[in-house]
Amino acid sequence: MAFGMMITQLNVINVFTDEFDQVKAEDIMVIFNYLWSLPSMKHGETWTPICIPGCSEDFMLHVYIHFKSPNLGLVLICTDHSTTCFEQCQYFSQ
Repeated sequence: MAFGMMITQLNVINVFTDEFDQVKAEDIMVIFNYLWSLPSMKHGETWTPICIPGCSEDFMLHVYIHFKSPNLGLVLICTDHSTTCFEQCQYFSQ
């Protein structure tokens, strides 16, 4: 996992990182706008590729999104797109 966030519809509650020392505000805004522009992202869990220019232009990242309630979600950004990584995200979201 590269980094993650706890979000509400209006705010980022918390950002936590693993591989990246620093997450840029612009990258968070790209993810935030992506989530709220697609209504299907706010139901259940989603695993989808995403390009975040501030993190890396060398590879595609994957985002795991799981909304615990209509206004509280967990977003995990991963460098690995494998099934194992998805399963780890599912486990972590519990």
